[in-house]
Amino acid sequence: MSATKSVGEESGDTILLGGIQFRGHHGDSPEERLIGGRFEVDLAIQWDVSNAEQTDSLADTVDYYRVHKRVMEIGQKERHRMLERLAGRLANMVIEEFGAPEVTVTVRKLMPPLDGIVGYAGVRITRRAKTT
Repeated sequence: MSATKSVGEESGDTILLGGIQFRGHHGDSPEERLIGGRFEVDLAIQWDVSNAEQTDSLADTVDYYRVHKRVMEIGQKERHRMLERLAGRLANMVIEEFGAPEVTVTVRKLMPPLDGIVGYAGVRITRRAKTT
């Protein structure tokens, strides 16, 4: 993976990876962390894709297979009380491990344990790489 623009330069390009579902053990209650539940993640990764557009090479873009694998590992193996923390963990992973200058992460807890029928509870955060 190589980037032609430095972190912070705006290309306007976005790589999307959405609808990633897994069973995880995230929640404030002990029951949620014990029993677990279904979660869904969407990522919008800012990335200059102009080189990949020209070269048609995976080396010039974000390998979303590898990103997906890491999302699944974090979502299934780690345990967090708050969706905000899980979203932050995923955002930091994309920035630190893949070199994205910015990422928006949406995390949904599907069918949360609330009175009535609720499709999901969720959070959306946007994080930028720190410039030095």
